[in-house]
Amino acid sequence: PLGNSVTDTLRELSGADIAMLNTGGLRQAIPAGPVTYEDLFAVLPFSNKGILIGPMPVRRLMELLVRSVRTCGAYSALMQSGIIATFERNCDRSVNGIDPNARLLSVKTVSDRVIYDLERGGLQLPESATFQVATLDFLAAGGSGYDEFRGIALIRDLGIFREILADEFFARPTQFTRVLDGRWRQVGSSAAFKIRTDPK
Repeated sequence: PLGNSVTDTLRELSGADIAMLNTGGLRQAIPAGPVTYEDLFAVLPFSNKGILIGPMPVRRLMELLVRSVRTCGAYSALMQSGIIATFERNCDRSVNGIDPNARLLSVKTVSDRVIYDLERGGLQLPESATFQVATLDFLAAGGSGYDEFRGIALIRDLGIFREILADEFFARPTQFTRVLDGRWRQVGSSAAFKIRTDPK
């Protein structure tokens, strides 16, 4: 839920079609009660910048999502805002923390534009389709092994991610909840796994 909230805020502030962050970037939960800047700093202790990049080809987006659903703890998965993805993964069959047989089943935007549907033949948009994506400079440089971000042009530097979140949350107080909204929907069984944190 916290990942959902911060990626939604990044997408809103940047005007991006999609926002993506790495799960390893969130280092602590937010305690119950009023949230202070110190609480936010504990969650996001690094000075990574929020950036807007694009245009990202739809194939590159799909490669990022596929890499994300394959992890069973070998590296951070992606948190995303702006799309709803259904996938199949079974971490009981993982090799070195990766399920090589994991697959995306469907991907659509929050406005119900279908990007990918395995049962209907795969990609549902033309190869020329592109998106503007908000993310961190850490990921844009290939952090967590997400090399698919590399080479996508910088549109705008938004500033230190933690600071722009703090400004937004103080200007417009946010109610954090424990509710999940199904933006990642897993089909099939999977062993529980622990996400390894990234070095930054």
